[in-house]
Amino acid sequence: MKISALAATASFIVCAVPALSADLLSPTRVFTAPQVWNGAYIGLQAGHAWASTPIGLYAVVPPNIAYDDLDPKGLTYGVHAGYDWQFSGLVLGVMADAELSSIKKKNRGVTIGAFFIPANGEVNIAWQGALRARVGYVVVPDLLVYATGGMAFSNLEVVTTFPAPGSNSETMTGWTVGAGLSYALTRSFFVSAEYRYTAFGKFERPIAAPFIARTELDSQSVRVGLSYRFGG
Repeated sequence: MKISALAATASFIVCAVPALSADLLSPTRVFTAPQVWNGAYIGLQAGHAWASTPIGLYAVVPPNIAYDDLDPKGLTYGVHAGYDWQFSGLVLGVMADAELSSIKKKNRGVTIGAFFIPANGEVNIAWQGALRARVGYVVVPDLLVYATGGMAFSNLEVVTTFPAPGSNSETMTGWTVGAGLSYALTRSFFVSAEYRYTAFGKFERPIAAPFIARTELDSQSVRVGLSYRFGG
């Protein structure tokens, strides 16, 4: 009985394996990547950012009367939305994001000539946002790597107490570039991780008569996000 069972099993394997192999190698079995990255999406994001803001104070005309170099840092958290078009392995998209921020730094004092004067001052970035394009490549169906770049916006507030107390804020416009990757958890949800460098123009505004504050702002950031794609 055992010999008959073994013989029947062997006979089945001998007949089935060639048929299965032929089926797997058939052109109709070629794998086609699904359109995971096509369509509109919205999501949430959070991250950490650090910036450089050299600040100079002068009265009417340069040179600086007082100077300090601040490096504010803090957390960011906000929302984003976008749309992707997938062409086989190539993905083109546009996206926008808006974030609140705790990026700030208080100084210990200012430098006047060769002298350091203890005096409180502060730099705050209350919010920031960007409007960007992105170009990506589908490494495997669920993994997208991409580069991104576009316009950036930020609110910068400068507060001084010496040589004169005052404050001023400005909405600054600049540019941003970065790179990241996205991974599809399902056809509807995907997670992302991203690095960006952002540079803004000069801030030069009256701070307290007759003094004028002059600074430049650039920042680096890393963030993660969770997104929902419609129609996934």
